[in-house]
Amino acid sequence: MSLREQRKQERRDAILKAAETIFGDVGFSGATMDEIAHRAGVGVATVYKYFGTKANILEGIIRPSLERAFAEAEKIIANPPADPGIAMAELVDKYRYLRNDWSDRKMLRALSALGPHNEDVLKGTVRESDRRSQQQIRDLLLVLKGRGDIDPGLNLDDATIIIFCVFNQHYEIFITHEDLSADKFFNDMARRIGMLFADWKKR
Repeated sequence: MSLREQRKQERRDAILKAAETIFGDVGFSGATMDEIAHRAGVGVATVYKYFGTKANILEGIIRPSLERAFAEAEKIIANPPADPGIAMAELVDKYRYLRNDWSDRKMLRALSALGPHNEDVLKGTVRESDRRSQQQIRDLLLVLKGRGDIDPGLNLDDATIIIFCVFNQHYEIFITHEDLSADKFFNDMARRIGMLFADWKKR
């Protein structure tokens, strides 16, 4: 990497770090590009040059942990635990890599379609995340079915939607309830996924 490219990366990282702090303090809607620029030690024109919009900055903050979550979930698909209910619960549990154990609800609410600031880039990120998580759920079900762990007659498309809906409903509850811990969220969801697989296991 050239010195010029290194400096560009440093400015980009500084903007993301500043925005992350400000979003955490005042939320996405309360943050301004001027404040982000000031905290990052750059001109506001530089912030617009690098990102264009606040939504693009948020997407830049979210993206690394989002990719890590999907990468970790792929490891479960490649080598799932013997119990199919536990395997699916462990797959979904990998999504907690998003934003450090989902510790920042303000950031997740800004990203979520539940919020009022769902600009096109954020809508796109949410749609992509939904599509990829459903695909991973289906991929794991396919592995479990091929291994003979679940009922061979189980409709994988239906099962995928059911599991995704369980996950999505829990997610919406989590981001709107500050008193709900990530551990309780994932433990409750794992128990309910296990209840589904009690009926779906091969008999």
